[in-house]
Amino acid sequence: MPYPPKMDPIGGKDDQPDVEADRAHHVQENIAQILKKQEADEDDDDDSENDDEEELQMEEEETQQAKDGTEGKEKLVFSGLKVFLGRETPVSALEFVLRAQGAKVGWDGENSPFTSDERGLTHWVIDRPAIPGKRRMDLEYVQPQWVFDSVNNSTLLPTSIYGIGVTLPPHLSPFVDDVAEGYVPKYKAYLQRLKDGDPELFKETALAVNDDSEEDMDDLDNDDDNSQKEEAESKHEDGSSDSEDEDEDEEMEEDLAKDMAEMKEEGKKQSEELAKLMMSRKKRNLYERMVHGKNRKSDQVRKLEERRDAIETKKAKKRRARSETNQ
Repeated sequence: MPYPPKMDPIGGKDDQPDVEADRAHHVQENIAQILKKQEADEDDDDDSENDDEEELQMEEEETQQAKDGTEGKEKLVFSGLKVFLGRETPVSALEFVLRAQGAKVGWDGENSPFTSDERGLTHWVIDRPAIPGKRRMDLEYVQPQWVFDSVNNSTLLPTSIYGIGVTLPPHLSPFVDDVAEGYVPKYKAYLQRLKDGDPELFKETALAVNDDSEEDMDDLDNDDDNSQKEEAESKHEDGSSDSEDEDEDEEMEEDLAKDMAEMKEEGKKQSEELAKLMMSRKKRNLYERMVHGKNRKSDQVRKLEERRDAIETKKAKKRRARSETNQ
């Protein structure tokens, strides 16, 4: 058939092109319907996926909120406590810290939710040398530092260490890495044992940290002194019967250990000197500055330890003198 089709002058218009056009139009309509259906199915799938993602996200958020809520409750140091603040204490700061950590707080003044006569009080914070009025036996009396130290250590500390009239332990900053600094205060080690739940710690008195807070420790010190004297006397008596050969063996062992330590230290120094010779000038200067800083820190730690030992010795002498006076 010739293309394009031509009009038949006799028979009028050619019917064949109309049939082809109708067929093409029908095919296009079918294709359009198929495409429209596919788009609708894709939209449904997207909506379903979005709904699934939203549901999953909501479940994750609810789980996280529940977890955060549980963790938040676990972190509340003063949860369940009812604390009254004395007029002489820093009420605003203490109220903020105590309430933030779950405690109910009252104070000696206007707008307080309860008074000092309230039933159910667990703690009374006082910054005086003596308790005002009659002492209540159903609560604990503490100094303000107990609140701040408990928060810094995320645990309730023993109230006996912070009792009224007691010499307070040193305030330790929570932002200092004592291990990195090379010196761990005695009270910091005590607090770490407390956090770790050391069972032996609860058998010890608060005088393990504060020697002047209890009188019972004096008796223990007297017993220790007496036992040490008896042990020294028994050793002296036994020593008279020791042979000279055993003494010589001990001296030889001590000399040998001393010589070995000196040789080890000398070898270490030689290795360091050899390593320094192989360094560049820039690295050698940096190394010397590092060594100087380390030595300076070691000197500071040594001085702190000497001061601590001197203070403990002084306190021990006071306890012995006080016990002798009481006898």
